[in-house]
Amino acid sequence: MKNFYTWEDLESIKNLAEKYKLKKIYITGDIGTGKSCFCRKFTEQVNGYRLIDLDEERDKDSNKSRNEVLSEVIKENKGNSYILEHYQLLDGEEGQNTLAIWEKEADILILLNPKKENIQNGADYDTSPIQKSNFDRLDGKIIYCNSATGTYVKRMNKKDESSK
Repeated sequence: MKNFYTWEDLESIKNLAEKYKLKKIYITGDIGTGKSCFCRKFTEQVNGYRLIDLDEERDKDSNKSRNEVLSEVIKENKGNSYILEHYQLLDGEEGQNTLAIWEKEADILILLNPKKENIQNGADYDTSPIQKSNFDRLDGKIIYCNSATGTYVKRMNKKDESSK
Protein backbone atom coordinates (compact mmCIF):
# COMPACT_ATOMS: atom_id res chain seq x y z
CA MET A 1 0.00 0.00 0.00
CA LYS A 2 1.24 3.47 -0.89
CA ASN A 3 1.55 6.20 1.70
CA PHE A 4 0.41 9.36 -0.04
CA TYR A 5 1.16 12.89 1.11
CA THR A 6 -0.03 13.67 4.63
CA TRP A 7 -1.81 16.63 6.18
CA GLU A 8 1.58 17.50 7.69
CA ASP A 9 2.97 17.73 4.14
CA LEU A 10 0.09 19.99 3.10
CA GLU A 11 0.47 22.23 6.16
CA SER A 12 4.24 22.47 5.70
CA ILE A 13 3.89 23.44 2.04
CA LYS A 14 1.19 26.01 2.89
CA ASN A 15 3.60 27.50 5.45
CA LEU A 16 6.42 27.56 2.87
CA ALA A 17 4.13 29.34 0.40
CA GLU A 18 3.46 32.02 3.00
CA LYS A 19 7.05 32.27 4.25
CA TYR A 20 8.59 32.66 0.79
CA LYS A 21 5.60 34.48 -0.75
CA LEU A 22 5.37 31.84 -3.46
CA LYS A 23 3.12 32.67 -6.41
CA LYS A 24 3.88 29.94 -8.94
CA ILE A 25 3.70 26.41 -7.57
CA TYR A 26 4.20 23.46 -9.90
CA ILE A 27 3.40 19.90 -8.85
CA THR A 28 4.25 16.64 -10.57
CA GLY A 29 4.34 12.92 -9.89
CA ASP A 30 3.16 9.72 -11.46
CA ILE A 31 -0.52 9.16 -12.24
CA GLY A 32 -2.40 8.30 -9.05
CA THR A 33 0.01 9.93 -6.58
CA GLY A 34 -2.51 12.48 -5.28
CA LYS A 35 -1.58 15.59 -7.29
CA SER A 36 -5.16 16.64 -8.04
CA CYS A 37 -6.32 16.01 -4.49
CA PHE A 38 -3.35 17.93 -3.07
CA CYS A 39 -4.02 20.88 -5.39
CA ARG A 40 -7.73 20.98 -4.52
CA LYS A 41 -7.00 20.91 -0.79
CA PHE A 42 -4.30 23.57 -1.17
CA THR A 43 -6.54 25.96 -3.11
CA GLU A 44 -9.44 25.35 -0.68
CA GLN A 45 -7.24 26.28 2.27
CA VAL A 46 -5.07 29.04 0.81
CA ASN A 47 -6.81 32.07 -0.66
CA GLY A 48 -5.74 33.59 -3.92
CA TYR A 49 -4.40 30.55 -5.79
CA ARG A 50 -5.89 29.31 -9.05
CA LEU A 51 -5.74 25.58 -9.71
CA ILE A 52 -4.51 24.78 -13.21
CA ASP A 53 -4.68 21.21 -14.47
CA LEU A 54 -2.57 21.16 -17.61
CA ASP A 55 -4.50 18.20 -19.06
CA GLU A 56 -7.80 20.09 -18.69
CA GLU A 57 -6.26 23.13 -20.37
CA ARG A 58 -4.94 20.95 -23.17
CA ASP A 59 -8.35 19.31 -23.67
CA LYS A 60 -9.73 22.73 -24.68
CA ASP A 61 -7.65 22.53 -27.89
CA SER A 62 -6.26 19.07 -28.57
CA ASN A 63 -4.44 20.33 -31.67
CA LYS A 64 -1.94 22.20 -29.48
CA SER A 65 1.09 20.57 -27.96
CA ARG A 66 1.58 20.45 -24.21
CA ASN A 67 4.33 23.06 -24.58
CA GLU A 68 2.08 25.44 -26.52
CA VAL A 69 -0.64 25.13 -23.90
CA LEU A 70 1.85 25.55 -21.03
CA SER A 71 3.30 28.69 -22.63
CA GLU A 72 -0.20 30.14 -23.04
CA VAL A 73 -1.17 29.31 -19.45
CA ILE A 74 1.98 30.97 -18.13
CA LYS A 75 1.35 34.08 -20.24
CA GLU A 76 -2.34 34.28 -19.23
CA ASN A 77 -1.46 34.00 -15.53
CA LYS A 78 1.48 36.40 -15.43
CA GLY A 79 1.45 38.11 -12.04
CA ASN A 80 -1.21 35.79 -10.59
CA SER A 81 -0.79 33.09 -7.95
CA TYR A 82 -1.46 29.56 -9.12
CA ILE A 83 -0.71 25.90 -8.54
CA LEU A 84 -0.22 23.95 -11.77
CA GLU A 85 -0.27 20.18 -11.95
CA HIS A 86 0.74 17.67 -14.57
CA TYR A 87 2.31 14.23 -14.40
CA GLN A 88 4.89 14.90 -17.11
CA LEU A 89 6.54 18.14 -16.05
CA LEU A 90 9.85 16.29 -15.79
CA ASP A 91 9.36 13.65 -18.46
CA GLY A 92 7.45 12.68 -21.59
CA GLU A 93 7.69 13.21 -25.30
CA GLU A 94 8.30 16.93 -24.80
CA GLY A 95 10.02 16.63 -21.44
CA GLN A 96 13.18 18.64 -21.99
CA ASN A 97 11.38 21.48 -23.77
CA THR A 98 8.60 21.50 -21.16
CA LEU A 99 11.19 21.77 -18.41
CA ALA A 100 12.82 24.74 -20.14
CA ILE A 101 9.43 26.52 -20.31
CA TRP A 102 8.30 26.13 -16.69
CA GLU A 103 11.63 25.98 -14.83
CA LYS A 104 12.26 29.72 -15.19
CA GLU A 105 8.66 30.50 -14.10
CA ALA A 106 8.20 28.24 -11.07
CA ASP A 107 8.88 29.34 -7.51
CA ILE A 108 8.81 25.72 -6.33
CA LEU A 109 8.34 22.24 -7.71
CA ILE A 110 6.51 19.71 -5.56
CA LEU A 111 7.26 16.10 -6.44
CA LEU A 112 4.77 13.54 -5.13
CA ASN A 113 5.88 9.95 -5.46
CA PRO A 114 4.94 7.50 -2.73
CA LYS A 115 6.89 4.59 -4.24
CA LYS A 116 10.11 6.15 -2.95
CA GLU A 117 13.23 4.74 -4.56
CA ASN A 118 16.67 6.26 -5.07
CA ILE A 119 17.03 10.01 -5.30
CA GLN A 120 20.18 12.01 -4.82
CA ASN A 121 20.88 13.66 -1.43
CA GLY A 122 19.18 11.03 0.71
CA ALA A 123 15.66 11.50 -0.61
CA ASP A 124 13.84 8.51 -2.11
CA TYR A 125 11.37 8.32 -4.95
CA ASP A 126 10.52 5.90 -7.73
CA THR A 127 10.39 7.53 -11.09
CA SER A 128 11.84 7.21 -14.55
CA PRO A 129 15.57 7.84 -15.01
CA ILE A 130 14.71 10.96 -17.02
CA GLN A 131 12.47 12.36 -14.27
CA LYS A 132 15.10 11.61 -11.62
CA SER A 133 17.86 13.19 -13.65
CA ASN A 134 15.77 16.29 -14.38
CA PHE A 135 14.68 16.70 -10.74
CA ASP A 136 18.26 16.33 -9.51
CA ARG A 137 19.61 18.85 -12.02
CA LEU A 138 17.01 21.57 -11.37
CA ASP A 139 18.65 24.79 -10.25
CA GLY A 140 17.25 24.90 -6.76
CA LYS A 141 17.37 23.57 -3.22
CA ILE A 142 15.21 20.97 -1.49
CA ILE A 143 13.36 22.93 1.20
CA TYR A 144 11.00 20.19 2.34
CA CYS A 145 11.33 16.43 2.36
CA ASN A 146 9.14 13.73 3.83
CA SER A 147 10.77 10.48 2.79
CA ALA A 148 7.98 8.47 4.45
CA THR A 149 5.46 9.78 1.90
CA GLY A 150 7.77 10.59 -0.99
CA THR A 151 6.91 14.31 -0.89
CA TYR A 152 9.71 16.67 -1.93
CA VAL A 153 9.74 20.41 -2.53
CA LYS A 154 12.51 22.12 -4.43
CA ARG A 155 12.72 25.93 -4.34
CA MET A 156 13.90 27.19 -7.67
CA ASN A 157 16.80 29.62 -7.91
CA LYS A 158 15.71 32.71 -9.77
CA LYS A 159 18.32 34.74 -11.62
CA ASP A 160 16.53 38.02 -10.85
CA GLU A 161 15.86 37.15 -7.21
CA SER A 162 18.09 38.51 -4.46
CA SER A 163 19.51 36.01 -2.01
CA LYS A 164 17.43 35.48 1.11
